[in-house]
Amino acid sequence: MALIALSVVLSLISPTFLSVSNIFNIGQQSAILAVIAIGGTAVIILGGIDLSVGSVIALSGAVLGVVHINMGINIWIAVLAALIVGGIVGSVSGSLIVYGGLPPFIATLAMLSIASGLALVILKGRPLSGYPHAFRNLTTFYVFGWLPTSVIIAVILMVIAALYFKYAPSGRSLFAMGANLEVARLSGIPTRRLTMLVYIIAGILAAGGGAMMTSRLGSAQPTAGVGFELDVIAAVVIGGALLSGGYGSIAGTAVGVIMIGVLRNGLNLLNVSSFWQQVVIGAVIALAVLIEQVRQKRGARAGARERPRRLGQASTPQSPAGRAETQHRTTPNIESRHNMQQMRRILASAAALTATLALTACGSGEPVGGQTSATGDGTAAADGEITIGFSISTMNNPFFVSMKEGVDEAETEQGVSVLFADAGDAADKQANQILNFISQGVDVAVLNPTDGAAIVSSVEALNNAGIPVITVDRTAEGGDVAAHIGTDNVIAGEVTAKTLFDAMGGEGKVAILEGVAGASSAIDRGTGFQNVLADYPGIEIVATQTANYQRSEGLTVAQNILQAHPDLDAFLPMNDEMALGAVEAIRAANADVLVIGIDGGDDAIAAVKEGTLVATVAQQSKLMGSLGIEQAKLLAQGQEIEALQPVDVLVINADNVNDYS
Repeated sequence: MALIALSVVLSLISPTFLSVSNIFNIGQQSAILAVIAIGGTAVIILGGIDLSVGSVIALSGAVLGVVHINMGINIWIAVLAALIVGGIVGSVSGSLIVYGGLPPFIATLAMLSIASGLALVILKGRPLSGYPHAFRNLTTFYVFGWLPTSVIIAVILMVIAALYFKYAPSGRSLFAMGANLEVARLSGIPTRRLTMLVYIIAGILAAGGGAMMTSRLGSAQPTAGVGFELDVIAAVVIGGALLSGGYGSIAGTAVGVIMIGVLRNGLNLLNVSSFWQQVVIGAVIALAVLIEQVRQKRGARAGARERPRRLGQASTPQSPAGRAETQHRTTPNIESRHNMQQMRRILASAAALTATLALTACGSGEPVGGQTSATGDGTAAADGEITIGFSISTMNNPFFVSMKEGVDEAETEQGVSVLFADAGDAADKQANQILNFISQGVDVAVLNPTDGAAIVSSVEALNNAGIPVITVDRTAEGGDVAAHIGTDNVIAGEVTAKTLFDAMGGEGKVAILEGVAGASSAIDRGTGFQNVLADYPGIEIVATQTANYQRSEGLTVAQNILQAHPDLDAFLPMNDEMALGAVEAIRAANADVLVIGIDGGDDAIAAVKEGTLVATVAQQSKLMGSLGIEQAKLLAQGQEIEALQPVDVLVINADNVNDYS
């Protein structure tokens, strides 16, 4: 009911929502989650939890890529190797739970960290691309021209899983184990063996999802799958499963998966800010869990009321096995099922309310989360209006916030409608958003890629749809791109390193703070650093650590480096935020260490004025954003534009800092 209500409301708000292409877009966007959620359903029915599935996606993709590309082994053997690795991770989690006595939360949390770390080690923090078409077609081919193969794979696996839970004795035993593990054990069910089996299968399915993601993106990402563990839990719980175990279904999980896919797709079509999207999706998930808890309590009270009557009616003592089966049949009871129906009605109302609020925000002329749009569904408000889709890699960084400001200003000045999407540094999420742009029929797509290799399949999809593409700041490694606007990150890295090394007098000990592992900007800036190092033999790099472009991580990492290297002379971070974190670490240690930044953000410029930063190398992201919209408008009007449009790098230091704000 909730899914139907949400779909009806979204179809009324956005004519694009019920288009055939968009329906299959939702299916393709949800297919990987559906495959992984099968294992999640089994784990939760068992009464467990698996937090490692997201990192298994990254690890399996890394193994697949290294085995095929680096070792030259057949792609399908590489896929098999990835599945085996997923099974190994699952078996370790299961062993820690069954034989080590660890709670599932702790065991799988440990494996999350181990698997994600191994993915970074194997890929050395860099994406790996170059896969054959046969493998890419595993998820990108459309049967009959409209049915994605990824959807077919997900449906087949879900049908098999549903049949297993219904007819296989071991499948039915999982419900009894989730309802009461001790009773299930006493009744002769091999609880340890089945627990191990469930976690192994969950690991294999997560690895299968990793292979599918690698196929879809055409790139193995060292940070792939971030947040998938939460999506899996949300889908299973929204589908009606009990977190305490003993109840759940594949059909319910399928509904939960589609619900999440529909919510994200619909909010994108309505051009709702990515910030508000997180609020809405989180609210729906929280509501589902809260109602599930209420249902459990009511079911428990109803069971307590019925127990005396059942005891009075019992005439023959039951064996332990009989008691386990009875408990399985009566969980949940009739009243609990009634409460489940109430939960679904409430969720439907909540979904409708959410969509209505989105309509009000988009249709009232008020920007949602700082975004503006002529109409919610991305269609032109008047004949001839140009609609531009702008996909940004992340908004969790002042550099890209400044780029967004340039987009907003240009949208008003140029009189166009911009559909803005934040990928949150996730290549798979960006791919989904670009599919939504195609459904919305944008005139031009402006892309700030999370990864140059992973964006290629999306660029090709836009090419096939006849939608011109412009890239900003980061380039695409393939596909037909009409123009690129931005600075060269390699040059930015070279200028930054040279400025710092000159300030040091050409000698001293330096620690490098790296950005997000695998991000093209981090790779290119690092290359620039290394290019300059050859000209400064007196410079010694004593540490290189990742701080993920975050100020808080920059602070922590810098503190640790200062402890290990008290004689450090300078920090060379890859952006302003990490530089500002290092400044705080230096201040706390009362040390005399130089720091430089890249990006030219307001806080960094203030730090240059204060004298705590040697300089900040500005890449003028705001200008990139505005130029992207201006050039997209010209392209939509049929005009020719320059294929390469460089944006100058500016060094803001003590000599010229008063000229900038």
